Parts: sequence; structure tokens; C-alpha cells
Amino acid sequence: DDDDTGADKENDESYYNISLEDDLSDNVKDVNDVDLLLGRLEYLLDRRPLLLNSVMLRQNPNNIDEWHKRANLYDERNDIAKVVQTYSDAVKTVDVSKVSTGKPQTLWITLANVYEKHNDKETNSGIENAIQVYENAIKVAFRKVEQLANVWCSYAELLLRAGKYDDALLLMQKGVLKQSKRSRVEKLNMKKQLVAQGRLDESKQLAEELNVPAVFSNLHKSTPLWSLYIDLEESFGTIKTARAAYERMLSLKIATPATILNYANLLEENKYYE
Repeated sequence: DDDDTGADKENDESYYNISLEDDLSDNVKDVNDVDLLLGRLEYLLDRRPLLLNSVMLRQNPNNIDEWHKRANLYDERNDIAKVVQTYSDAVKTVDVSKVSTGKPQTLWITLANVYEKHNDKETNSGIENAIQVYENAIKVAFRKVEQLANVWCSYAELLLRAGKYDDALLLMQKGVLKQSKRSRVEKLNMKKQLVAQGRLDESKQLAEELNVPAVFSNLHKSTPLWSLYIDLEESFGTIKTARAAYERMLSLKIATPATILNYANLLEENKYYE
């Protein structure tokens, strides 16, 4: 009996140890499951703003604020590559003619600023990328002249910060240049004449002019554009070119009282009293 009792005791102890090991193993599995679930939950919570933002952009890809919000979320994570990718996607996706709220030009301007901020001083690749962004942006048919003018002015300011003063002046000279002195009616009549005469190449070129959106043909009347241009003429041009710029602004009837006062001061400083 004592032997049986001893055997039973050993069996009970073995069973107890096995049960204890099973319980511990189950607990370890439970802990691992909890850690896994917590990890997933933390990941989802971290991704939640981006997921919500994706939904908003799918509903309205022309929502300017949501594109900026997405870029800011990546910026908070110090993921500059994703910031650049977001703005690159934005300028390819947004239809500026369908933007109802927000300032679409800020997508291009901010992308250029990101490139400039992270410029490699040895290769200057950031500045070159920013210039390319602006070269694309000045060809965009924004709905409002002030939006396009904002792009031109920001482009010139980038060139100034990069020390490209002559380039900035040439850019603004191009910006304030009226695209054509011929009216639309004159162009249509001329196109008919060219077609009748068989001058198809010239006719094609004129047809392209006729398709130019109004925002481009009216850019030369932008007061902010002229104001910056005149500042550059005074700084890097000559008294002759600066006077010509002021006179042109007056003839367009877009000069402000401040513009007139500045012109008067320029003439006085250079002893022009006529």
C-alpha cells in the first residue's frame, strides 16, 4: 500500500507540474496575443489621421487643405521623402479649375520651398528642383490672375534667395510682358486670311494664341507682379529701365498711390524735375 501511495503521489505531482506548465504556457500565449493586439491598435491609431485623410482625398481630390494636411502629417514624422511625394502627387492630381476652396498655387509653392529648404549645397539639386517646379507652375491655368501672379512672384523670390539676381529680373520682365497686342477678333480674322493663303504654320501658331486662357493674357495687369518687377529694376536695372517700368504701369492704370509716390521719389533722387 505504501508503494501504491508513493506511486500515486508521484503521479499527482507529475500531473500538477504538467498542468502548471500548461497554465504558464497559456498565460505566455495570452500575453503575446495581448502584445500583438496592442501593437496593432497602436499602429492603427498612429495611422488613423492618414487613413482619414485618404478617405477625404478620395471624396474630393481637389481639396487643397487636405493635401497640405497630409504633407504636414508626414512632416511631423520627419519623413521628407513622403512630404515631397505628397506634394508631387497633389500638383499632378488637382484640377485647378475645380478647386472651390483653398489656394491651389500654394501646392506648387510649398513643394518648391521644401526642395529649397533641403537643398544640397554641393550639387544645388534642391534649388534646381525648385526652379523646375516653378517652371511647371507658371504654365498652369489657374482660375484667378492673383494666383498665377503669386507663383511668378514666389519664383522670383526663390531666384533672389539663390543669388540669381539677373535671372529674377529677366523672369519678371517676361511676366509683365503683354502676350499680344492684337485683340481676339483681329486674331480670328487673321487666322482666316492665313488659312485662305495656305500659310498653315502661321495659322497654327495663331490658333494656339487664341486658345490661351484669359489668366495668362491678363497677367501683365497684376499690380503685385509689377510692384516686385519695379523693385528689381530699381535694384538691378538702370534708371532708364526703372522709369520705363513706372510709365508702363501708369499707362495700364494699375498704379497705386504708393507706386506714384515711389516714382516721384526716384525722379527726385536722380534729379529729374521735368
